[in-house]
Amino acid sequence: KSLQSGQLEPALERFFKIPPDSVYRPEAAAMIVREVEQRIDAVLKRPDPQAADFSEIVTLAEKLLQVDPQSGSAMSYVCLARLGENNLPEAIRSAEVLIAAYPQSAEGHYYRAFALYRSGRAAEALPSVEEALRLQPGQPDYLLLRAWLWIMNGRLDEARSDLGQVLAADPYNRTARVLYGRLTGSAAAPAPVPATDTA
Repeated sequence: KSLQSGQLEPALERFFKIPPDSVYRPEAAAMIVREVEQRIDAVLKRPDPQAADFSEIVTLAEKLLQVDPQSGSAMSYVCLARLGENNLPEAIRSAEVLIAAYPQSAEGHYYRAFALYRSGRAAEALPSVEEALRLQPGQPDYLLLRAWLWIMNGRLDEARSDLGQVLAADPYNRTARVLYGRLTGSAAAPAPVPATDTA
């Protein structure tokens, strides 16, 4: 009833009073997790997010972790929020927590690489993004980050190759198109025009 009326704190208090071995606990946990994730998604959809929005995400994610300490999605939300706040030391730490819990999840390695890159530590970031790509080959965001890192390390052939893969998967990616054009000395191939139904 607390969740139905939008009251999260009373719902959490009641949840923690449920005995750990109760058959009702998993169902109650699932309801709270669903509510918290919906609230986080609503915050993420706000236009032009501010520092307070990222702080709200961290607070909600921490509540999620109270209910499910192994929630990978909650750990990912914390990483995203720390990056949004530009709190790079905390973003790196949060990504390492996610990696420790889920070493085979590419997300944690990507977040760590991105935070290191934003910190100006391109050489340290490269192994992390390469691990992300090993776990999830061809992911355009990961390839784009690695291309940036190749450029920062003066490895332009590798950067061109990664950008070409990004454009093959996402021809409308503006950043990749601009970078590719600069590296090749010409404009990137025009993005294809979406097919229209002439019937």
